[in-house]
Amino acid sequence: MKRTLVLTALLLAGFAVTFNACKKNNEQAAIEKQTDAAVKVENGRLAFNTNKDYYNYAETVKTETSAKTGFHSLFAALQASYKKTDKDPGLSATLADLDKFEFPAGFLATLNEKGEVKIGNEIIWYHDGNKYWIPASEEANLESLKKDPAQIKKFAKYGTTAVGHPNAHVDLGNTGLDARNQYVFFPISAISGTNMVGSNRKYVHEIYGKVDPYSDPTLPGINLYHASVILRLKMEWQGCCDWNPNASEERSEAWAVTGTCTLPGMSRLSYYSLPSTFNITDSRPSTRENVDVTLVTAEVVGALPSTWSIDITGTITSTFVGATDATGKWVNTGTLW
Repeated sequence: MKRTLVLTALLLAGFAVTFNACKKNNEQAAIEKQTDAAVKVENGRLAFNTNKDYYNYAETVKTETSAKTGFHSLFAALQASYKKTDKDPGLSATLADLDKFEFPAGFLATLNEKGEVKIGNEIIWYHDGNKYWIPASEEANLESLKKDPAQIKKFAKYGTTAVGHPNAHVDLGNTGLDARNQYVFFPISAISGTNMVGSNRKYVHEIYGKVDPYSDPTLPGINLYHASVILRLKMEWQGCCDWNPNASEERSEAWAVTGTCTLPGMSRLSYYSLPSTFNITDSRPSTRENVDVTLVTAEVVGALPSTWSIDITGTITSTFVGATDATGKWVNTGTLW
């Protein structure tokens, strides 16, 4: 009898685990389906009903699965145009302009190759460090307006500025960049013992602030900001004259980071849509692509505070696939920022 009760309990426990796992998977699938259903393609750009739909999609989309019929992403355009050798022509004027925005990977997958997206009844266009809002009713005149952006009445500044701090604690500007963690190396094959590349490579572990201003027709005249702190993991290659982004070899990135990022001075109506205290562990392979990890996001109502207060510790491991650990692996651990 006792044995029967134990077996019954185990079967019930197994059923509960299976049921909860299936429920969780179904809920996640439903969320992904709902997010994907909120976007469609119109005139070569993705179209969203609301800013919330736009940000939800940009922060969950995977660059490798973002292809849609009739849409060519900024991510794909940049990946195809980055210099692979010193002799390559590099980016066009339009792509070079958009590359300066240092968009997170999700934004790169959401914007088209012209830096456009449609939200509600407005076309959003990123250009020359600004974010422009153009009424969708002006679609026929869009290219003419772009030739003289001064005609566009609604715009806001969007940019990234470099800052440096000698201490571990970081007071990061809301559009600041801190790239103190860098490691130069030359990978040697673990199998043949020969050189795997023709020049030095460099891992860069950096954090940066991003602010995307937006508006809400239900809150006329009130400034709104989608502000984030993002961890970016990169591998660069050394050319004849400078370091170049997006080295083409395969690597793996793993991170286990904990910390806090707060934006002191936010109004009482503001809130963190991603908590200000975090503990994030994950890993992924990458080939010619930055790895972006959003640490914290704040939805700011009213005045935008200028500075994030940041403390981050943990371990970030970058590994050049096929190289010896001594020549291609960097374990960056301890107090990071």
